[in-house]
Amino acid sequence: MSASRSNLQTVHRQRQRRVEEIRNEYAAMMSRLRDEETQCERLREVLTHTLLELARRQDEDMQPNELDAYYRFIAHQAAAVKDRREALTDLRTDCETKRAILVHAKQDEQLIAAVERSNRETARRILAKQEQHALDDLASYRTVLKTSRNG
Repeated sequence: MSASRSNLQTVHRQRQRRVEEIRNEYAAMMSRLRDEETQCERLREVLTHTLLELARRQDEDMQPNELDAYYRFIAHQAAAVKDRREALTDLRTDCETKRAILVHAKQDEQLIAAVERSNRETARRILAKQEQHALDDLASYRTVLKTSRNG
C-alpha cells in the first residue's frame, strides 16, 4: 500500500507543479495581453488625435507636402491599429486556449488528489479491520484460555 501511496503522491506533486507552471504561463500571457491592449489603445488615440488635428487644420492653408505627410501618417497608423487588433485577437485566442489547458490540468490534479484521499481512507479502513480482527482474535484466545483453565 505504501508503494502505491508513494507513487500517487509523486504523481500528485508532479500534477501540482504542472498546474503551477501553466498558471504562471497563463498569468504571463494575460499580462502580455493587457500590455498589447494598452499599446493598441495608444495607437488608436494617436490616430484619433491626428484625424482631429487634420480636420481642425483643413480650414487653414496647408502645404501639399504637409497634407501628404498627414495622409501617409494616418494610413500608417490605421494599418498599425489594424495589425495590432489582429494580433490581439490571436493573443486572446491563445489566452483562452491556455486557460482551458489550466482548467483541465487543475481538474486532473484534483482527480489525483481525490484518488489519493480515497486510497488513504481505504488504507485506514483496512488497517482498522485488521486491528479489529487482531483484537477479536486476542479476545477469542483469552476466552479459550479461560475456558481451558476453568474447565
